[in-house]
Amino acid sequence: MKGLTTMKRIFTRCLSMLLFFLQLGLLFAPPMQLSVFAVGGNPVKTRSTIYTAEMIKNARENIKKYDWAKKEANRVKTNADNYLSQGLTWLWELIPSQNIYRSYGVNQKEGCLNCGHDIDNFGNYPYKADVINKPWKLTCPACDMSFPTNDFASYYKSGLDANGKFQSKLANKSYLVNTLYPEKGKNWGVDDGYGYIDQTGKKYTFIAYYAHWSLWHCGIIRNALNAFTNAYMYTGEQKYADAGIVMLDRIADLYPEMNILDMTVSNGFQHSNGGVQGKGKIVGSIWETSTVVHFISAYDALYPGFATLGEEAMNLLKTKSKGSKTKPDDLRLNIEIGILHQTYFSVLNGDIKGNSGMHQSTLTRAAVVLDDPKVTPKWLDFVFQPGDGYSTGGNVNILFVDVIDRDGFGTEASPGYNSLWLNEYLNMADILDGYVVKDTDLSYDMYTNPKFVKMFSSLFHLIVSDSQTPAIGDTGQTGYASIVAKENYLLIAYLATNDPFFAQAVYYLHKGDVSKLRLSIFDKNPEGIQDRILNVIKDHGEYKATGVNLTGYGYACLKQNMITSILDSPVTYPAVVSLEVKDLEFPGIYGGSMTVSNGIASFSPKKAGDAFLAGFYLDNDDGDYEVVFGCPENNSNGSYNVYIDGKMLQSKVDFSAKAVYFYKTAPLTKGYHYLSLEATSESELQFTTILLNKNSQSTGISSAKNPEFSFAVYYGRNTGHGHRDTLNLHLFAFNISLAPDLGYPEYADSVDMHRRWVSTTISHNTVIVNDTEQLKSVIGKTEHYDKNAYVQLSDISANVYDETSEYRRTTAMITANDSLAYYVDFFRVTGGSSHIYSFHGGEAESVETEGLNLKKQADESGNYIGTYESPYLDWGTVTDSRMAWFKNVDRDADPGNTFKVVWNLVDTYDMSKGISEKHGLKMEMTMFGDFTEVALADGIPPRNKVNNPSSVRYMMAKKTGRNLSSLFTSVIQAYSDQIIVVDSEPVKVTTENGKNADAHKVAALKVTLSTGRVDYIINSTDNSTTYTVDGLFDFCGFFGVYSVLGDKVMTYAHDATLIGKNTVQNRVNGTIVSLTKKLQLENTIVIKPANDVDVSQLTHKILSGNSLNGQNPVYEIISAKKLEDGNIELNIGSVSLINSYASATDTKNYVYNLKEGDTCYIPLTLVAGKSDAFFFPLYTSINAIILSHDISRNAKKDSLVGFLYAVDTQRTSAFDEIAYTFSLDESFGDGSLFEIRNGNELYLVKDLPDSTTYLLRLTAQSPEDTIAYTEEKSINRMGRSESETHSIYSFRLKPNGIVPVQDSVNPPQEEKDNFNPLWYFILASGVVLIIAGAAVFWIIKKKKKA
Repeated sequence: MKGLTTMKRIFTRCLSMLLFFLQLGLLFAPPMQLSVFAVGGNPVKTRSTIYTAEMIKNARENIKKYDWAKKEANRVKTNADNYLSQGLTWLWELIPSQNIYRSYGVNQKEGCLNCGHDIDNFGNYPYKADVINKPWKLTCPACDMSFPTNDFASYYKSGLDANGKFQSKLANKSYLVNTLYPEKGKNWGVDDGYGYIDQTGKKYTFIAYYAHWSLWHCGIIRNALNAFTNAYMYTGEQKYADAGIVMLDRIADLYPEMNILDMTVSNGFQHSNGGVQGKGKIVGSIWETSTVVHFISAYDALYPGFATLGEEAMNLLKTKSKGSKTKPDDLRLNIEIGILHQTYFSVLNGDIKGNSGMHQSTLTRAAVVLDDPKVTPKWLDFVFQPGDGYSTGGNVNILFVDVIDRDGFGTEASPGYNSLWLNEYLNMADILDGYVVKDTDLSYDMYTNPKFVKMFSSLFHLIVSDSQTPAIGDTGQTGYASIVAKENYLLIAYLATNDPFFAQAVYYLHKGDVSKLRLSIFDKNPEGIQDRILNVIKDHGEYKATGVNLTGYGYACLKQNMITSILDSPVTYPAVVSLEVKDLEFPGIYGGSMTVSNGIASFSPKKAGDAFLAGFYLDNDDGDYEVVFGCPENNSNGSYNVYIDGKMLQSKVDFSAKAVYFYKTAPLTKGYHYLSLEATSESELQFTTILLNKNSQSTGISSAKNPEFSFAVYYGRNTGHGHRDTLNLHLFAFNISLAPDLGYPEYADSVDMHRRWVSTTISHNTVIVNDTEQLKSVIGKTEHYDKNAYVQLSDISANVYDETSEYRRTTAMITANDSLAYYVDFFRVTGGSSHIYSFHGGEAESVETEGLNLKKQADESGNYIGTYESPYLDWGTVTDSRMAWFKNVDRDADPGNTFKVVWNLVDTYDMSKGISEKHGLKMEMTMFGDFTEVALADGIPPRNKVNNPSSVRYMMAKKTGRNLSSLFTSVIQAYSDQIIVVDSEPVKVTTENGKNADAHKVAALKVTLSTGRVDYIINSTDNSTTYTVDGLFDFCGFFGVYSVLGDKVMTYAHDATLIGKNTVQNRVNGTIVSLTKKLQLENTIVIKPANDVDVSQLTHKILSGNSLNGQNPVYEIISAKKLEDGNIELNIGSVSLINSYASATDTKNYVYNLKEGDTCYIPLTLVAGKSDAFFFPLYTSINAIILSHDISRNAKKDSLVGFLYAVDTQRTSAFDEIAYTFSLDESFGDGSLFEIRNGNELYLVKDLPDSTTYLLRLTAQSPEDTIAYTEEKSINRMGRSESETHSIYSFRLKPNGIVPVQDSVNPPQEEKDNFNPLWYFILASGVVLIIAGAAVFWIIKKKKKA
């Protein structure tokens, strides 16, 4: 076997050499017009073409001028000096030859040799290495063991031949012994460079992993070379150029022979080559594109340094080359042949071939760096010419028309991989920008292509909640909020096009603060961009985020925050609130005395425990505030316990300083608050101001910001790095992804079986038919889309199952008030014998149900067994349905027609806005329908993503039967403090003759909100029939909402002719007259309308064309105007109407998504009625309930616990006459132990159990509120030391204001000052008399006995 392997290696080397010489021969092959070296074998490069002299000058000037540039230069120099300290010979020897194999995994299937899959918690590529101090060793971050266990460093050195290349036949085999952990056996963990094979035949490629990650790809070779390159450009110091040139020359020696022909999956090696085994050079063909670019760029950056190469470096390379390299030109020629020309040949044969744009960008860089007028134009023409993308042509010109869709996306579903496309083509554009081929007038400007420019805005339009990009396909982690759109890309687009949109986008991503925005260190005046951006905002205003329907990509998103334009303008609050003594009220003095004079408040306690109460109104934003007291000189020598709203902020605070700070922040809301200060001695306290600082960096408790609601339906490409997830529903609120996609799989390769489940249909929020995943799909069809302030609507259909004639999701978000909304979802499927509606939440503390009788799928001992697919299948069993990846299954085999599931969600990544720490976040789904079974089960997100949830809970509603016709209907809400929907139910729908309507075609819901508003929602796919809803109103159309609040009614009708008593124009029908025929950024469609219409109604509506003529031929209308001939011109902005070129050979003509003469239609919307029904808020001015005390340690039945009061934005004084009503839910938590008496006094009604924390649900309401404020509150029992040392004073809330009281939880002790000294004399005299009497009695008794 060994002999066979040796022969194979010899054959591989011979083949590599043969290929190399063939490529050299091709250099001189005129018929193929390939690369030809300059006559005489001289290097051809004469100038730096990427890092130009002007850029280097700018960088060095910026380093002198700007601190940030100086810091960057110093960082780079420090890094470079660290590598340089190892010596030039060390750097040369650092670079291994072909015979040190590479692999991006050690053993992904089995994990660590010692601790198994514990290592998965540390990411995809987790092993650590220290090349300088611990060469040729990997360390497992989970168990801290090192591998390989043998001394490979010595083994490697012993196997180096005269040319510094490793030859295993020369190596000393005595080093192949386990010296680290001999107790495990002498061969355990030993790697000879080709992997360790254990007793069961499993291979662990430690050295190959080390070579891949620690040396080559993202390793020290690249890092050191980049450090030398940048240090040389920033400083001009020759020592850095010398080091970089030594490394480059060595790489050029070895690069031609590098290949991975023998490093296949079957041999235990893994590479990024898209499954095409053996394709790659140093690493797999995909990642090779990003490996070689560093070598190419370094040659350009270091080019000036060759002319002044140091003697030490030249002598070293002369010695290492056996005298064949004697001058710098020899080194340059070696690099041009061994790296630049090798890049071209490797692109041709597929060894450098990545995702779209990767190898094109790499070859473009090589062409521009070479800068050869005979070769560079040919290479660049090859990049742009039609072909297969690599061997016959880079196909870039075709790609920008045929492949990049109208929204600027490539053939990837994943936003992450689309970002990769943009990054690579941007690299191309950046390299070519301003470049003119030497001795010619040839130039290439990619920014003239509208499709390329469109790519820059594509990812920006995916942003939701101002904070995240939905995890579509292989993108991100489960529920992690991150934005894929990159600010620097948008900035480049603005600089290249001067389009104000890109400046607005940059400003938006910077959240309005561009003070730290700057260009590259290589740009002139890099901070001048700040003023340019601000001038755009001044002239054009800020970007306003609204919903989008990307009909080319397949993404419909609706955002509730778009309605802010019709509400009050947001208020900007100061970061610091300064309260002077005159701004305070002092409603309670408890012992001692208080005076206020000349702006100074002075409190003089008579004893420890005396206290005063200070009230203030906070007219500012909610949040965590640092509290700072401003005090005069020589204020106090004592200390005070400080409470805010009845809770201790800090004990024994020293008030002797001029500014008194606290180590905690206080969570404050807009409204009236109370500070109480309790003396711990008799020392006087004086203060002048109280500062409340919201920008504090101290540790806070919680934040309270405005929640944002939005949803998105993905209906685009479901292949490649996409998932089979057509019509997947994404929900967002409070800055959290409520029902997140699982994101990037554990590994993006065929070895990862878990990936098959992560990417399959049932792991997504959609419907699976006949227990199989969806068919491949490119795009669905937008049936309806409307972003009205009242109702935001998406209606998408798709063809993803052969068995179905209908697969359609209609989702709406209905606004409850200016900050809250809820969702309704109608999913129709016709065809097949099994439909499963799958839905899951994010990480949850618990999942509760109502209306289900769930039975645990368990063994006799009550332990969960099996999977969702079968009780008899182990979790992770590979099946066609992929349902065996669900575990911990609970089933209801006979569910009712209505049930509810509530996810008590966890803010996994601490990204929430507006979530109460006390209440958390809940997502509640109420589902209606006739189901065969409902099950709950755990799905396991990718396990090697740091901080990923360990599981998420799925709900799967199943229907079975012949020729199924299913309508899955649900109401979904997310809430924290305040519930939105209090009840929802289906209601009866009848036809005009009184018969029940077809329940599949039409459905109606009655949704009752906590305001008392009732929404009737109707959705019908038969928009020609008039229906009566719940006997209340008539409707004819597609979607309607009929809102009732008392005698107020408001209606919404989309693509409808009737709702209630309102007749409506449902749509504009027309014929396409003309359209924009060129590839440009401004596009229009002219239609001839069949009916009259007010063109102002068409803004933000969609035009739908004939689906036979294009993929989803739907366009959003930006604006419309009526022409003199009665036709209507529709402005559709930068979205192109071009689908593709006529053919690969006919690039003068186009195929369009719409055709002149075809019919089209525009669905319309009408909102009518009393707008109060919409604007009527879920209003309460109360935002917190305060309990004045913790529970006394000795509290018993009938003890007073403390006083309740409300933090209220309407209360501006301690003496406002507001009568609050407090109530306690005795059925919740520990409520049965307590009772509210006398309006706001909380009492115990039972002796407390032995516990320290008790959970209550309290409610408060003022007469002005439309709803009550409810808070779930944990209250604590005092510890021993607290009950003995703290007596917290309080006050009572009455309708006529606050009445200070002297009582406290711990009854006050009698004061010393009131104890008459005469009593001491009387008491002492009595004691003396008693003792004397006892002594006399004892003496007398003793004498009697005697």
